[in-house]
Amino acid sequence: MTDRCVALMRGWCAGIASVVLASVASAGPAHAGGWEEFIKRCVVPMEVGLEPKVIGLDLKEGDPVGQAFDLPGPSHIIIRPPFQMLGTQCQVVTQPVETAKASFDKWLASVLEAGRYTPDPDIESRWLTSEDVLEDLALDGWQECDQMVFQLSILESQS
Repeated sequence: MTDRCVALMRGWCAGIASVVLASVASAGPAHAGGWEEFIKRCVVPMEVGLEPKVIGLDLKEGDPVGQAFDLPGPSHIIIRPPFQMLGTQCQVVTQPVETAKASFDKWLASVLEAGRYTPDPDIESRWLTSEDVLEDLALDGWQECDQMVFQLSILESQS
C-alpha cells in the first residue's frame, strides 16, 4: 500500500471519528468543555493534516495573534497562521482549571499508552506525535492564572 493511500485512509478514518465525536458530544450536556472542543475541532483534524474546524463558531473581534473563536462556556479557540519553524497552531483557553486539567490528563494517559504521543525529551510540558500519527505535531499545556491553555502546533512542514 502506498504512503498516499495510507494517508487517504487515515483521513477517511479521522472523518468517521469526527462524526462519532460530534454525535457523542451532542448527546451529552448542554455544551462540551473547552478541552473536549479542542480535541474535536483541533486535535482530530490536525493529526491527519486537515485544518482546525471552526464552522459554527463566532469570530471574536480584535485578536492580535490570529483568529479567535468563542466556544460555549468560558472558553475560546485561537487559530494562528504558520510562523517561523511552526505551521498552523490551534490553541484553546479554558476554565475551570481543575476540570480542563483532569480531562487533559485522562486523554494524555490514553494516547501515551497507545503510543500516539511521546514526551518531548527537551521540554517538560510538551508531547510529540509518534509515527502512528500522520502529521508531526507538538502539544503543549500550561496554566495561566485561573485558566488552562493547550496548544497544538504543526512542526516544520515536510512537504
